[in-house]
Amino acid sequence: MRREQEEATQRLERETESFSTEPLKMDYRTLAALPSSAIQRVNRDNSSESPVVGNSGTREFCSSPTSQ
Repeated sequence: MRREQEEATQRLERETESFSTEPLKMDYRTLAALPSSAIQRVNRDNSSESPVVGNSGTREFCSSPTSQ
């Protein structure tokens, strides 16, 4: 049992060393092949926005006025 734990620890260390934390690099064909549900959409400035439920039951965002 001890030997199995040591082997598992060594295997984990090797896998950790070979693991890259760099972002994935995908070309436009790969990105186009992804389903739209897999693409994450992020609001750029969501810190000043708060979700509000409208009459239709959908979420709307009210943001503070900004000068343009």
